Amino acid sequence: MKNIANLLQIGAITCLAITSLAFLEPDSTTTSEPVATDPDFRVGAIQIPEGFKVGNCTSVKVWISNPTPAVVDTMIKVTLYVSQRGQEAVTYTRPLLGIAAKSKASVWFNNVSINGKGQAKVEATVNPDKKIKESNYSNNKKLIYPKPTIGC
Repeated sequence: MKNIANLLQIGAITCLAITSLAFLEPDSTTTSEPVATDPDFRVGAIQIPEGFKVGNCTSVKVWISNPTPAVVDTMIKVTLYVSQRGQEAVTYTRPLLGIAAKSKASVWFNNVSINGKGQAKVEATVNPDKKIKESNYSNNKKLIYPKPTIGC
């Protein structure tokens, strides 16, 4: 009788262990990707819709994206650096007043000054001083090399 009671007890413990292990299996509906809690700002594009013109009449549009579920409701600094050979480089700064989760926003830089006719280096950077914590800082810049055309 004692042996049968021991066998039943061992059987019950074994069933309980197998049932418990079934709950440890991953659920097929969940993903193993981590959820970002910090934003990831990206400079998507630099656009010059009306052309890159000699003078101070060029308007540049910089697209910023945040593909993460993080919402940023503070001011985000965006800079535009313009340099040309033989000319003094100029940096422009504009604020982006926050960005929603998984969204894009644009910042305009108006009256950008182009002093010469040679090819220029135009670099846009979001969060350049890293004041806002991000999950990835390596994609915060975009660089283009436009050549000025006609003047203002």
